[in-house]
Amino acid sequence: MCIKWLRVIGLLSVAVLFNGPAHADIDLRVESRPRTDPIEAFVRVTDGGGSVTGLTAADFAVTLDGASLNTFSFGLPPDQDPTQRLSIVFVINSFDIGHEFRDAVANFINDQMSVGDYAAIVRLRQTRTPPYVDARVQPFTPIDGSAGTALLNDFLAQDYPFTFMCPDGLTRCSPGLPQLDPLTWAIDQFANPPQALPGGTKAMALIQSTFRYSGASQSDIVALANQISLPIFTISVGDATVDPTEAARTASLAQDTGATHINVADFSRTGFAFGALAGVLENAYPLIIPQAAVTDCNFHMLEVAVQGQSASGPFTRCDTTPDEFNFIHQDVIPGAVVVSNTVTITGIESPVEITVTGGEYSIGCGATFTSASGFILPDDKVCVRHRASADIWTSVSTLLIVGGVSSWFDSVTSVAPPPPPPPPPPPPTSGSGGGGGATGLLELLLGLGALFARRRRRL
Repeated sequence: MCIKWLRVIGLLSVAVLFNGPAHADIDLRVESRPRTDPIEAFVRVTDGGGSVTGLTAADFAVTLDGASLNTFSFGLPPDQDPTQRLSIVFVINSFDIGHEFRDAVANFINDQMSVGDYAAIVRLRQTRTPPYVDARVQPFTPIDGSAGTALLNDFLAQDYPFTFMCPDGLTRCSPGLPQLDPLTWAIDQFANPPQALPGGTKAMALIQSTFRYSGASQSDIVALANQISLPIFTISVGDATVDPTEAARTASLAQDTGATHINVADFSRTGFAFGALAGVLENAYPLIIPQAAVTDCNFHMLEVAVQGQSASGPFTRCDTTPDEFNFIHQDVIPGAVVVSNTVTITGIESPVEITVTGGEYSIGCGATFTSASGFILPDDKVCVRHRASADIWTSVSTLLIVGGVSSWFDSVTSVAPPPPPPPPPPPPTSGSGGGGGATGLLELLLGLGALFARRRRRL
């Protein structure tokens, strides 16, 4: 249940931030990786929609797995401590016709960030020539209310040429950027900044569906981000059921790096999403828990209470993002029960959630299959199955999601069913040729009689 709790709490904590009076008084976010670093809990306290300022360490009570924890360090949010600054890289696409995302990022930079903060921007564009997707980067630039801020705004305002079709106008272009990967570029902005970044909060904001253009695997991205304790906040618009694989990947990417996934119903509410992001990054009190408090791979529960309210959430210090896995397409006979190839779940150090849509899965690939959500262990084997369509040239798909990493299993009824067997011969009728049981017996008796007569004559 722990992983499911983590998923639900991550979504709730952001949803309540921009729904007016229904929001919670405390929002808790936990960064627990890498295991060699301290655990960081970020606590935003709100009162009637505004952030509560002026709190001290004495106002916070922290418990770990139900036991009081007094060995934590207390800090002020960036908006209350001029020595703590925000450094953030935005990864956005250039395909939003209405420019809602670019406008929202510009408003965030101009209205939410303070002098002394730093911002970098990675923008994607689609081209008519290979690799069909390109990226441009504005390295970390200081927010100074002058030349630096203007440079960031100018970079956002540029209209890069783009097209949604490949050169032939029909086929889907390859979205991969194996050499120009936008997410690894974004992470590299922190690893190799053009100048030393100030102390304080560091984050990446991945906006809309840009993750699908990453040439690296999700496991690689999570590992790189966790190596430098970089939370990746993901912001998306629309119904998650339209593309369940993308929804699972973006939500998991945030949760596995100690961040939050923010989803709004439509583009008109993009500003609310960025308002929620600003509150999480600028107004949260950091509580630093010593590394030695938790060193294993189990799930633990952290609870923080302040001003009579509390918030809690599970966390683990170990890797819960599987390596990529793939099911092989099959051409099958109509109506057949089709079982996929077997895959092994690697790259995780603790149990993770497994769900299936459009079929069933079997851990161990034995005789037992289920469609119910569950948990899978490191190095377990799993396969899926479904019933093929009864119609020829029709596909059926099953989606398996393991720890946020997903794969489709597809079957197509491109193999014609075997011809039906020939009908059995008709049963014999009375008086027909071929001999019945009575006639055969008479011939046998006559033969035996003749043989017996010959033997008597010899005697």
